[in-house]
Amino acid sequence: MPEPSYEFKKALGNMTREVAYKAAVRHLTDNEYSLDQIMEHLSYPVSRDEVQRTMYEYMLESGIICEDLPDEDSVKEKVSYIMEEGTYGKRSYRRIIETDAAGKSEYAPCDFGTLDRIGWERIKKRLDKKDIEYITGIPWPDKTVYHRMTERFKGICSRLAEDK
Repeated sequence: MPEPSYEFKKALGNMTREVAYKAAVRHLTDNEYSLDQIMEHLSYPVSRDEVQRTMYEYMLESGIICEDLPDEDSVKEKVSYIMEEGTYGKRSYRRIIETDAAGKSEYAPCDFGTLDRIGWERIKKRLDKKDIEYITGIPWPDKTVYHRMTERFKGICSRLAEDK
């Protein structure tokens, strides 16, 4: 039997990771879990760096974090497929396109990746432990990005704005 190709091994590895933990990481990220909370909920042995990378990639894909402030006119499309059975048992797949008007969401500018040690210490004094876990679990780039104003992030922003 011939040796499986590199592409096949890579695809099989991606599928295994998808089934094992990536879907769970995306679901928990949608529910605003911090990196530490996600690591506690996973039963599959996976590195913290891999979970952090998956979490951040999903945040970018889903619009939780944007590198540029979305326009009011920008619309994201999410394509999914559902299986339907006809009257005689014939299966077919229907394509569903969900649109999300990203401009309707509020975003806050975040420059956590540009902060020095002193800036981080000031922020940590204003936030509780769970909020610090959330902020430090995201691998912030060295530039300003925009975070969607979710319930958790609204609370973080209000606590950071209190003592300014």
